[in-house]
Amino acid sequence: MHVAAEPIAALPTLPWLPQPLLALRAGESGRYTEFTPLGSGGKAEVFRCRDPQLGREVAYKVLHHRLANNEAEVADLVREARIMAGLAHPGVPTVFDIGFDCHGRPFFTQTLITGATLRSVVDGLRHGGATASDAWPLERIVRVLLTAADAISHAHARGVLHCDLKPDNVIVGPDDRGHVIDWGIACVPAELIQQRGLMAPGAPPPRPPHRGSPLYMAPEQAANLSLDHRTDVFGLGAVLYECLTLSPPATGRNVADVLGRIETTSPPTPRQRSPRRGITPELDELTMRALARLPADRFGSAIEFQLALREAHLDLLVNYDRDPPPNADPLESPCDAAELSDWWELQLTDQWPGADAVKLIAGK
Repeated sequence: MHVAAEPIAALPTLPWLPQPLLALRAGESGRYTEFTPLGSGGKAEVFRCRDPQLGREVAYKVLHHRLANNEAEVADLVREARIMAGLAHPGVPTVFDIGFDCHGRPFFTQTLITGATLRSVVDGLRHGGATASDAWPLERIVRVLLTAADAISHAHARGVLHCDLKPDNVIVGPDDRGHVIDWGIACVPAELIQQRGLMAPGAPPPRPPHRGSPLYMAPEQAANLSLDHRTDVFGLGAVLYECLTLSPPATGRNVADVLGRIETTSPPTPRQRSPRRGITPELDELTMRALARLPADRFGSAIEFQLALREAHLDLLVNYDRDPPPNADPLESPCDAAELSDWWELQLTDQWPGADAVKLIAGK
């Protein structure tokens, strides 16, 4: 059944959106206290801290010191906060505050979500045996993905593409809702950027959206082609694939190898990859449709993906026979110990390198 995507709605106009950020007065950045590190990436750090004025804990994301004077990176962080502020969905963290700290670094605060990422869930299932499987049956995983897909549908209705969906960017909240985080390379149509002031006057133009994590990229993203909502449908399929099989959909020893395979081959079906995981035929089929190499062969929208996933979820709830198909032998997992470190390095890459860098990574 084909379901049309929601019409693109205008992002709400917030009074400060079109304005450049102003440096804080001396001592003003001391509003936040009790900092505890939550994580650190190549460009920013995230802390858990307390806002004494409002009496609550928040997540505080701030650019690394070495990038404080990099106009493009500053613009990216500000743009991420403003894009998130234009979304209003329980599966997207709410932005509370934005500014410069006392060191001149841009920061923003957002909802503090307590819970594990789907990356942690997958790792636990891979190494935790029956105990982890009992805690995370397929029905529960699919339920989390349904809520994450709903957040992506909401973003699409406002003209925003996430462009970096992967297990690391979905946090499972206490109610098993999937919260989609890290909107740093989200793609927004140029006309919407100008119309709604998502870029401060005088700031550098937004980066091209052809960045992301190689292990989870859609073929058109890997090939630097135009992106649309079906790019995120592929991302949702990639997350679902790894949650089902405990292996990413793409394989390879280096970035160049991974990108080449994404553009030219399809992964084994989930039931072929992991026949003993109890994956239903419906889940198998919808996952591979979402991962189709050609956008036209995928679900037409995130909403359409949701509807198919909801039907598969209902099938799981009626006690589908989870015995593996007869004579089914699992394929050799690509995630052997010798490759894991390289794989995690690949999936953490948020911008693939140019030809010279690929040669370095490949050791050529």
